[in-house]
Amino acid sequence: MPFSKFSQSTYDVCRLTDQEWERIAHLFPAGNTRGRPRLDARPVLEAVLWACTDDHKWSRLPDVYPPRQTCYLHFLKWRRLGLLARVADVLNMPVDTLCATTARD
Repeated sequence: MPFSKFSQSTYDVCRLTDQEWERIAHLFPAGNTRGRPRLDARPVLEAVLWACTDDHKWSRLPDVYPPRQTCYLHFLKWRRLGLLARVADVLNMPVDTLCATTARD
């Protein structure tokens, strides 16, 4: 796996290294200065990595990540836009790991 994992209770938690994040941060646009503040993309992407790389259920997303509904909606949006395929390419991950057509609930 290109990202680091550590154990938190019964789940492994995925964390991108700072070097990995620097390589892909430009793919995620900065937030708009008006309206609701945008959630930082890094913890959301780490949640997506957690759910997709080990085929976990979204309903079991550990509390160290943002809310699962938020992470799942970002997953759907990023997959539709092809962003996850670009992330997988930059991080040298199998594209099907992040871009599966079905996600577990």
